[in-house]
Amino acid sequence: MPGVVASGLLHATVTAAPVYTDAARSSGVLTAVDGDARGWATPWPVVLVLVLIAGAAVAVARRRRAASVPELGAEAHLAV
Repeated sequence: MPGVVASGLLHATVTAAPVYTDAARSSGVLTAVDGDARGWATPWPVVLVLVLIAGAAVAVARRRRAASVPELGAEAHLAV
């Protein structure tokens, strides 16, 4: 369906009913075959947005932590 993000476990079922035509132009139906499959659909745009938000949060936290630590000036080196 267009415009809908696929995410989570998806399940699909297919039924194929083959029809044959021979050289004499007669046709017939062969036995139908069923198949099903399951698979995970990862919504990559959503994952990318979450990674960017987490990266921004880490950058803000590091910047705040660096701003809260006082700078060591020349006096601190002389006192040692």
